[in-house]
Amino acid sequence: MTARWSRRTTVAAVLLLAVIAAVVSYSHMFEVALRHGGPVWHASPFPLIVAYELLMREFRATGAYEVRSQPIGPSPTGSRPRWALAVRSVGGG
Repeated sequence: MTARWSRRTTVAAVLLLAVIAAVVSYSHMFEVALRHGGPVWHASPFPLIVAYELLMREFRATGAYEVRSQPIGPSPTGSRPRWALAVRSVGGG
């Protein structure tokens, strides 16, 4: 029971930190867009667009995103799917 409680506490703490980081990052990028003269309706989706572009670059760099050449599947070096390697590289792990 102690291991389960520890695991749940760890997951809750990581999720809380991820939410805090997302809110701070979004608000920062929103302010950057406003500071550079963008209207509010342009500044609102700007942080999401930047995050999407960064994620897609990582997918392409790791080979996880290959348009119609082959489906996303297990990586040649292990059992993890290629998209998991791309997400891992974005997270710095």
